[in-house]
Amino acid sequence: MPKSIVFFALGIVFCSATSIAFALDREIVEASETLERYRTDAMEQSRRETAIRALCRKDSPDAVMALLPVLGDEFEHVREIAVINLTGSESRATTLTNPDAIKTLISRGFAHPNPAVRVNVAEIILRLREDQTVKDELGNLLQIFKRERVGEVKSKLCEALGYLGAGNDDVAKEIAGAIGFDACHFEIPRALGRLGKLSELGDFDRALRRRSDWFRAGLADGCAIQNFRLTDVIKNIIESEDGFIPKIAAAEACAKLFESEPDAAFDFLGKAIADKDWRTRAAVIQTFVDIYDKRAVPYLIDALEKEQGRLALDAIQALKIITKRDIGSDPQLWRAWWNSNASTWQTSQPPEREDYGVDYAGIDVASGGGTVATFLNIPIYSKNVIFCFDPSGSMKTPISDDHPETSKIEFAAKQLERSLQAMPSDARFNLLLFRYWSEFPPRRTAQWALTQMMTVNPSSISQIGSFIASNEPRGWGDFFGAYMEVAKVEGVDTMFFFSDGGPSRGEHVRDNELLRAFQRESRFRRIKVNTLITGGSDADQRFMRNYAIATGGVSKVIDPSDFD
Repeated sequence: MPKSIVFFALGIVFCSATSIAFALDREIVEASETLERYRTDAMEQSRRETAIRALCRKDSPDAVMALLPVLGDEFEHVREIAVINLTGSESRATTLTNPDAIKTLISRGFAHPNPAVRVNVAEIILRLREDQTVKDELGNLLQIFKRERVGEVKSKLCEALGYLGAGNDDVAKEIAGAIGFDACHFEIPRALGRLGKLSELGDFDRALRRRSDWFRAGLADGCAIQNFRLTDVIKNIIESEDGFIPKIAAAEACAKLFESEPDAAFDFLGKAIADKDWRTRAAVIQTFVDIYDKRAVPYLIDALEKEQGRLALDAIQALKIITKRDIGSDPQLWRAWWNSNASTWQTSQPPEREDYGVDYAGIDVASGGGTVATFLNIPIYSKNVIFCFDPSGSMKTPISDDHPETSKIEFAAKQLERSLQAMPSDARFNLLLFRYWSEFPPRRTAQWALTQMMTVNPSSISQIGSFIASNEPRGWGDFFGAYMEVAKVEGVDTMFFFSDGGPSRGEHVRDNELLRAFQRESRFRRIKVNTLITGGSDADQRFMRNYAIATGGVSKVIDPSDFD
């Protein structure tokens, strides 16, 4: 073959390769330009989401550099989109696999001046902990952990190192040495437990004397993970004057203790179910269900006899799940059944957690005093309840074609007024519209119908209609923000959430991410959320059901019979 032809062919190959490389670079440039062009346009964030996904698919150092600012973006939901698509956290999401891209993420991400970026980089590392490059970067990550001074970042890194540092004594020593950071108190003993290195805390009896609630809660978790002096830590916490946070963790740790010392586990739970804080008692009732042993039955009957409102419902629910019997709400009927069957009855196969939810409409809780009011056929057992309506723009559309004169939010308000009239006069309530505005900078507002939690009376009920009439549905739905706003109100144990679709804005919007967040927050807040949805897609209805399950509540899809 003549040399000129060879050189011509090589030239074509070279030019083609250069063109491809240039085209790939242009994709990154164009996606970056899109991210910046629409950065402040609240209505065009879907364009930025598309650009984020395009950059994540590149799996390159340059793409990672373009994505770093997004991890601290003003619109929190786009941060979540980036995290998901860098870690394969959804079925169709991409995953960062290029070693150079991962190294760039670590070296440049943890050097970023915005702490929000560093928190999300740490979250990505936590999710990519099985990747070999991440494992190989353990030394660098340990040095970054030592240097980091922002508590939230350090805590998230601590969690990641608890998985990555197995067999590395230096990691355990550095984690234990971070005890001076209050923000790390919860994660330090949990991470050491995963590493099997709780001994790095030194004098364990001295560690037990630490008065930080979050450290003691983390210690209960860590001891359950490592199975290390579990009896000692549970006894120390349950028999102390601790607050509800460590006592919830200790109660849950009894499920692990039950595997080796069942009598001790029930002894501790028997004490904890008499705790002064309702959140501790709620956690104990749930732990009885998780243990799923017949010895829980008399404790639950006692709880049903003593509790009122929401916790009476929890006790009934637990009894029905464990015994697979529906004996009603009278503790004396349950006690009579138990006295006749305790010696012969045995528990059967426990149900899956998602099957715990039961429709309790019509149950009459004796200790609650009379027939229980319902909101769209979901009982309102709580004496401290908040109703929350999604105030997004779609809620001003008609509730149905047959009722064009009534918007969805007006329908919800009318149903609420009817429910309030049937509630006992000593019940306290409020109504929240949590709005995420369509503007930049992103803004949220919590709009309350009443200035504070108020008892049910004609005056408080009359304010509902005028409140809804003066607040036209606008903006976006921020479900997580609404939950966290409700959680600020002391004493509230139940929330009813009414919407016509899924979330669209806020810190968490993707279904799996949001459900994980609800489960995490619900652990220590113990607010039961009952969800109601009108219309929406199958996916929206499934999400609302899972939202309720994640918090121990029940869900209802509004049907035509509810409109009459």
